[in-house]
Amino acid sequence: MEQLAISHETIERLTPDESLVWDVLSTSHRGRDEAITRASLSTVVGMPTRRLNHIVKSLTQVHGLPIGSSPHSPAGYFVIETQGEADEVAARYYRQALSLLYRMRRVKDAALDDLCRQLVLDLRTYRDE
Repeated sequence: MEQLAISHETIERLTPDESLVWDVLSTSHRGRDEAITRASLSTVVGMPTRRLNHIVKSLTQVHGLPIGSSPHSPAGYFVIETQGEADEVAARYYRQALSLLYRMRRVKDAALDDLCRQLVLDLRTYRDE
């Protein structure tokens, strides 16, 4: 990947909390090997991890900033600096998306099975009356 270049307009649109998280990540946690755990980042920026998760999501999805995360050591958030890092993060998101879609299908199938069983019971009750 090219040198990280974030437009001034993007930086200006960040909320104060988003700006704080971005500043910490882009200053000290560039590249996969410099990842910071969610708990540590939460402590550094002084906000609950749930709020931090929301902010990181906004930084990537709304503002398009290249923030990755890794479950493997060193685990945590980092600013993506190479195409390899981007590919690794994207592959993990792809696997997670497929897993969620599979789970969704299973839930819908289970709900449909329950509905069909209920219809059979209702029809039997109706027929017996």
